[in-house]
Amino acid sequence: MAEFSAFLTRYLDDRGGELLWEGKILRGSAKGKVQALATGIAEMPGVLAADPNDVPLAFAVHERYDDRRRSLVVVNNSDKPQRYKWGFMHAPVKTATLHAPFEKPRSVSADDEVVLAPQRLHVLVEER
Repeated sequence: MAEFSAFLTRYLDDRGGELLWEGKILRGSAKGKVQALATGIAEMPGVLAADPNDVPLAFAVHERYDDRRRSLVVVNNSDKPQRYKWGFMHAPVKTATLHAPFEKPRSVSADDEVVLAPQRLHVLVEER
């Protein structure tokens, strides 16, 4: 399983990852706001399917200094559990190690939906 330390990474912003949440693809934008794109129009960035302020999830991408492996930090800002699927934009990453507070790290597939507890975060580290 991949180790993660935020102190050994560099921040890449929110443009290197995406989430699938409630039928919408969430991607970062150059302005730092999450865009919610309808699933069928994912190739048309900038077409908003929902108000970005209504999206309870926020995320950022980091890259390790030593081996350039990337991590996706996902935060649930709501008071309800949120289900999502994740993806990295730099390569076709099939599995990642999921780190969450008070849980043992575990391997998750990009095809599997994960549940993020209210007011918590996940750190997904790409596996190679």
